[in-house]
Amino acid sequence: MSWENSERDPTVAVIDSASSFPFGQSVSGASFSSGENDHGRNTAHIMWRVCDGRVKLMPLNVLGSSLTGTEQGLIDAVEFAAANGADIIQMIVIISPAWNMPGFDQPGSFPNLKQAIIDTGKLVVCSAGNVGAVDLDVMPTYPPEFATPNMIVTAGVDENDVIFSNHGATKCHLAAPATNIDSYLGVEMAQDGSSWAGPQVAGLAAILLRLDPALKDNVTAFRAKVLEYVDNIGLNVSTGGRLNAFYPPLATPPPPGNAWLFDQTQSQYVDYGPRLGGLPGGTVAVRVKMLTIAGSHHNVVSQWRYNPSNQRDKTFLISRSNVTNTWHMESDGRPIDLFVDGVKYSGTSSLNGPVPNGSGQWLVGRVNAAIPTSATPFRVGSQSDLANYLNGEVSDVLAWNAALTDEEIAAIPADPAAARPGNLVLRDLHTNVIGGTVVNGPLVRI
Repeated sequence: MSWENSERDPTVAVIDSASSFPFGQSVSGASFSSGENDHGRNTAHIMWRVCDGRVKLMPLNVLGSSLTGTEQGLIDAVEFAAANGADIIQMIVIISPAWNMPGFDQPGSFPNLKQAIIDTGKLVVCSAGNVGAVDLDVMPTYPPEFATPNMIVTAGVDENDVIFSNHGATKCHLAAPATNIDSYLGVEMAQDGSSWAGPQVAGLAAILLRLDPALKDNVTAFRAKVLEYVDNIGLNVSTGGRLNAFYPPLATPPPPGNAWLFDQTQSQYVDYGPRLGGLPGGTVAVRVKMLTIAGSHHNVVSQWRYNPSNQRDKTFLISRSNVTNTWHMESDGRPIDLFVDGVKYSGTSSLNGPVPNGSGQWLVGRVNAAIPTSATPFRVGSQSDLANYLNGEVSDVLAWNAALTDEEIAAIPADPAAARPGNLVLRDLHTNVIGGTVVNGPLVRI
């Protein structure tokens, strides 16, 4: 999906192995190496999709085709980023033996690079690296070893929230999903790694900066704000946590009785960025009231992906079928449950539930199996392929990165966000759209 970027969209410098990107909007970058490698395009693409494309990309090629570089190349790239308007620096780089740089595993090495990072005054997001899954507090690894006050280092976790990358209670700060991630070509990448975790944190940083541009003038506060967005699950990182972009509760919940009105004729929908994926299961709750029924289907929520064979995988979909006059749910090849105002319907891959009488229904969909990671946004009001637009009202949207129990689901209408707050990854009560981007809007508030 492409977006018209505004002046408020932050600029993220991508220090990696690409001199250009076949997606998004780029600003002038520079190359300090020869050749290119898709590693840089993939790290940029993950970050770009996390923040729904609301970002400008600055390509800085340091690693080239061989994925090796020099200290001077890194210094030049860091200084270029700071001097040319970068708001955030994404530096998914680990200095390894292949670089032939003495001191790569010794404390106190590369002081000039460390000082260059400090001098930027920008938030610098790095990955922890994967070689040996070492404790960074014991084994020096660069750049995490620098531990500068403007740096965030990200470990990688698998679908079960187990760290498989480097880690450390002081020199690594949080973790993020890093397995089964889609590449910029739309297919699952062959290798897992913390390279795919760091860009998710940079993407969150871009979202927060767009919401509060003043953060770029106080990197200490900016870094602290990003590190609030974690679930503390006891990992060996300084926060103990795994990234959760929607963990902090709303400071002031919106008043009850409000909803967004989706007009099917205007092709309206809301994108929240990737939400479901890399999870042992998932639950989505939405309160919806249909208006005029036209066409075969009206999609309420969806998130799709493409598997390594480039085949479409409907990881999650709830819609209203005009053909069968039912609520419809799909998740390809997975056991699923759909709760319609508390009544449970079960199946595999696809199922239907009757539409009861009433002005609005609570629909809760639950996937009872692993959900592959997807770079496609979690979408309300349309299918992921931009079809079957909704004609109706939506007042609440919530998502959890876990399969809630029947009892927890039964309690949602009374207190929607009470269940498992640590697993809550999306919370829009009465459609106070936090982090969502309205397309073909504005939607009518009723």
